[in-house]
Amino acid sequence: MFRRPLIWAFGVLALGLAVAFNLGIPLFRESRLDTLVGEGSIRAYAEGTVLQIRNTGYGEMITLVSCRVFPGTREGVSDGESLFCRGILVSVPGAGEAEAGDEVRVSGRLEKLPLPDNPGEFDSRLYYRTSGIDFRIRAEKPPEIEKKAGFSARALAWRIRSRLSDSIDSVAADENEAGLMRAVLLGDRSGLEDATYEVFRLGGIAHILSVSGLHLTLLGGAVMRFLRRLRLPYPVCAGGAEVVLLIYMAVLDAGPSAGRALIMFTVSLIAPLFRRTYDLLSAMALAGILMLVRQPLYIADGAFQLSFSAIAGIGLLYPQLSGLIREAGKGKKISPPLLKGLEAGALSFSVWISSLAFTAHNFYSVSLLGMLLNLLALPLMTVIMASAAAGAAAGLIWAAAGVFFAGAAHYAFSFLIDICTAVSGLRGTMIVTGDPGWAAVVLCAIVTALPSLLRLGRKDDRKAKIRYLLCLFAIPVIVFFRAPGGLSLTALYVGQGDSTVIMDGSGNTVIIDCGSSDKSDVAGSVILPFLKYSAADRVDVIFLSHADNDHVNGLGGILADPEISVGAVAIPAGTADDPCWDGVRAAAESTGTVLICLEKGDELYAGKMTFRVLSPAHGQFAGDQNENSMVLEMVCGDFSALFCGDIGAAAESELSEQADLWSTGGKSVDYLKCAHHGSRFSSTREFLDFASPAETVISAGRGNLYGHPAPETLERLGEAGSAVFCTAWRGAVTTCADSSGTVRVRCFRDVE
Repeated sequence: MFRRPLIWAFGVLALGLAVAFNLGIPLFRESRLDTLVGEGSIRAYAEGTVLQIRNTGYGEMITLVSCRVFPGTREGVSDGESLFCRGILVSVPGAGEAEAGDEVRVSGRLEKLPLPDNPGEFDSRLYYRTSGIDFRIRAEKPPEIEKKAGFSARALAWRIRSRLSDSIDSVAADENEAGLMRAVLLGDRSGLEDATYEVFRLGGIAHILSVSGLHLTLLGGAVMRFLRRLRLPYPVCAGGAEVVLLIYMAVLDAGPSAGRALIMFTVSLIAPLFRRTYDLLSAMALAGILMLVRQPLYIADGAFQLSFSAIAGIGLLYPQLSGLIREAGKGKKISPPLLKGLEAGALSFSVWISSLAFTAHNFYSVSLLGMLLNLLALPLMTVIMASAAAGAAAGLIWAAAGVFFAGAAHYAFSFLIDICTAVSGLRGTMIVTGDPGWAAVVLCAIVTALPSLLRLGRKDDRKAKIRYLLCLFAIPVIVFFRAPGGLSLTALYVGQGDSTVIMDGSGNTVIIDCGSSDKSDVAGSVILPFLKYSAADRVDVIFLSHADNDHVNGLGGILADPEISVGAVAIPAGTADDPCWDGVRAAAESTGTVLICLEKGDELYAGKMTFRVLSPAHGQFAGDQNENSMVLEMVCGDFSALFCGDIGAAAESELSEQADLWSTGGKSVDYLKCAHHGSRFSSTREFLDFASPAETVISAGRGNLYGHPAPETLERLGEAGSAVFCTAWRGAVTTCADSSGTVRVRCFRDVE
């Protein structure tokens, strides 16, 4: 049972850290600076060493490491208190002549990286903290730069990286291809077009665009073979290969996968020196232990999880499959090429199935054709790596020669893009799984580890191997299965804007508004991640209350997403001919989505939910976009909700006078989506007395210019006896109602 103690030690350590993280036990010890900054920001002056500089769509970003921070000052002073910080992300107007290794001084507002406000949203703080970056600072002016005299390893690595990047620009066919080559060779995806990355992701082969174990293994193996042909002693060959990999790691932007590969490759080089046999799984376990001891937060890092689960599949699952294939081929007329093809398929399947739960946990969707496309992509990676590297190296001397050598990479990339584009156009190749949760992930990991637990390495255990492989089918069942639930209404935090997602627990989903004036890509950063996290691959209808950008500008992104289908978009009939809807109409037409116009009294059904339009009547509030907001009453069983858009006192007065139009008669509404983000001109005392909402949810952005929610509105809601939840305070607010009539409210976070 304990033949491989490192594997057991790694498993226990990983499981313990996963449980601790899931229970909210901190895996990171906060510093004095963390306590001082809190969830706000402070004025500070910082000094640090430049690690790297990136050009982004928001300007230049400098990563500083080994920083000293002087809180509350514009300039540091020798006798002032300084606090140590591992790393700071600096947003600057211009980096000037700064390069890696330089000392930089900068002043501005210091703050922590943002936490997610919605389920499924990217956790910037966890990502950067795992990478050693604890804070960010928005510089008030260009930084002061001090060039370091003498040799600097960081500066040398930066110069090599910059020269190679410039060479790639000169030999690539266009900017998109240059971005692909930089991603593959240098681990720099900053120049990669989002659309291109999305094509590779939908094809299930986006991992080739990050420097991973495959890249280091190819490079290290090539160097080792070259040195061995020179008939050099093994220690010299091993040392040379290790030095090359260390230099490569210093030059590129490496992640956990590359770190894991470096440790494992080093173990493979050292093992023969001690007359020991290299064991893949033991080397993987050693790498995992070393990385988790150094940085426990890696346990929640998607790249770490996917890298180690893939190696586990190769070490645990593939030997079982390969053994059965070879046994089946004995004495039978199976050609060697077919046998190799079957073994390649078994390898791809092993990686796919062992990584399935982690893929779903991190991306909320999986590619069914990914394992097939990997059979094409992985062999081509040798060609791409060799061609791109030769092209970049030759381009340093003569651009024309670089173009020639990079030609193979050009055609290989074009081939993969064409294949992935064709696959991404097929409906059903991507399955939106939602987040299976930590418990399901751990259970799938245990199923994957069964060969080690059951000791299936013996030659006489064919039946046991077959039983184990049948057990593997439990993994997709665990990942894809979702138990039916009850009604849920989630008011997403979209900054200053509005978006509510309603699910009836039986697969029916409705969105009411989808916009923001704060977030440039509210669909891609908030709404779509939440839908996929919740395993919603279809939206029955998107209601748009009115045409203001903070209610509609995410529509195009939702409709264009290939993993989410939308049945229809509904707008108020009274303003449908207004030019303000031209953008919505164009988005619907470009994607073939049905656009329907609803009038007062119309009803629409989605599963168990009934939506009735209460306002406006045609031409009722001429010229007033807000008052013409579509007001919806939703009824699901005994639960009722009211969504008011941006209406004001006039529309509220009309609603109060037409109780016969309401399904509930307008009394004792369970849920009220507060009108106009909590404006003082809405939610009048008369209207609140009439509707008597048990719960009111306000969607507003933190620190918005309008002062939403207004103190007067909050006071009136309190007098009405309504429980008030605001997304600015709580992040996403989810209200759940079950068949017994029990209503629970769950807030994603509390904001100080």
